Amino acid sequence: MSSKKSVSQSPPRWIPDLFAWLFKQVEESAQKVIAQDLQEKLAGNREYSSDFEAILKAIWASPDGYAPESIFEFLRGSAPPTPLERKFIVVWAINEASAGMKGWITRDRGAFPPSGIEENWYVEEAMAWYRATGNCAENEDYIVLPAEPPAKLDEDVSDAVTNLKSGASMHDSLNNLRLMFPSEFPKPWKVKIIPGIRTRNSDPVTFPRDHHGNYDLDQLRIAFAPLVQSPSEVRRKNDPIDGVRKLIVDLDPEQERQLVERARSILQHAVDEEAHIVVMPEWVVSNAVLTEVEATIKEIAREPHSIWLVIAGTGLTTEVDSESGIPYAECVVFDGLGKRLWRQRKLHPWVMSQGKQRDAGIEPAVERGLREHFHPGNTVVVAETPIGRCVVLICEDVQQDIPARLILNRLRPRWLFVPILDEPIAVHRWPAERAKELSRNFGATVVVCNSLALLPENSSGKTADFGWMVSRSASGRFMSATVKIPITPEDQSVIRIVQWDSNRAFKRRVVAEPPEGS
Repeated sequence: MSSKKSVSQSPPRWIPDLFAWLFKQVEESAQKVIAQDLQEKLAGNREYSSDFEAILKAIWASPDGYAPESIFEFLRGSAPPTPLERKFIVVWAINEASAGMKGWITRDRGAFPPSGIEENWYVEEAMAWYRATGNCAENEDYIVLPAEPPAKLDEDVSDAVTNLKSGASMHDSLNNLRLMFPSEFPKPWKVKIIPGIRTRNSDPVTFPRDHHGNYDLDQLRIAFAPLVQSPSEVRRKNDPIDGVRKLIVDLDPEQERQLVERARSILQHAVDEEAHIVVMPEWVVSNAVLTEVEATIKEIAREPHSIWLVIAGTGLTTEVDSESGIPYAECVVFDGLGKRLWRQRKLHPWVMSQGKQRDAGIEPAVERGLREHFHPGNTVVVAETPIGRCVVLICEDVQQDIPARLILNRLRPRWLFVPILDEPIAVHRWPAERAKELSRNFGATVVVCNSLALLPENSSGKTADFGWMVSRSASGRFMSATVKIPITPEDQSVIRIVQWDSNRAFKRRVVAEPPEGS
């Protein structure tokens, strides 16, 4: 668009609620005008371009996020000829003003009347509310903007993204904005959005900021921690529950004691390796292990350290569903001071095939498959953190298009963490293939962490793949890293570190193990 060259101001660092409010005013119209291809008309029309440039300058110059009165006058005015065209110019200016900004989630509609009431009725009231409260929301209707910077897609991928049924074509046109309203989810699914999380640790200097004030990711180090390094370290069984055999993965007292000690050792070693994020797998973080993770982080936080995000795998909750009496399978996310930031419950149970049951030594094998035993959750949590928008999806949940694909398409998280319980990861198997597909289509960096709890009894070789990380770099290059550990019964706490580079995706891989006996 020609006006990009003539407007030289840098976008502001704050993400004002006025963007949410302005865009909400014109969102329905925006979909119509994009379909009418008014983008090309705007680019080729001098009068439109002049108005667009004036609106864009006004947004960038607005003090403290207050909406400039000139925008309201323009929306109420008579030029360009139609209200639809005026709204489109404002929407496109909001999109352009969002370019280069760090993605945040803002809440919308709390101060505004229901749709259908003429907009002139509430412009002044809405701005008075904004100036008095500093925000535009008191409820749980959300709009997401601006977008996380999307990965550069290859030409053969672009068509596939545009043709998604969930409306990706609109998002491709307004490439700096992402929208998500809870009403878009089919029942029973829900989305819970946590804006503005401030992950903390005891040494903020360890995470530098760039010249825009955003965190510099060039030195980000992710620690993969399998916890369970041998199938003998957990109990795998198919217990009959209400007459139906279910897959149960749990720990006897000695196994749990061992994993509690290992969790402590892993976190201490992650600090030694200056890891920023620690990721643990599915089904091996019991309540005792989770309690130890929390206590160890708090103990570590007495001294300066690097860790500020721990994705603490999953385990069964002490809380049970009020109707079924069955516990949930839940992942808890901690900050670097041991505070619980959010929790994500597993949505879909995995059904283990008869062949996989036999490979894992689970007898008697159930012919029609062995279903995991937990009560499914129905809510996906989307959290804003200093490294960008984050989502945790647990194992089978990334295999299901609803709600996973809808969320990833609408909200475009920068990070997707996936704790799993499965056989060792291989390039051709579903965890790697699904991670690549999600990263390619939605621009997320996908981090998959497994354990060796389901290592087949007839496994050969000295190592097994238990981690997978995949992303597109800023240049558009598709990058991945496979994370391996030795197949050994030795009682040592193994972690592996992948160092992240935002430009080249993976700067280098660091193999890290504590000395024997630690």
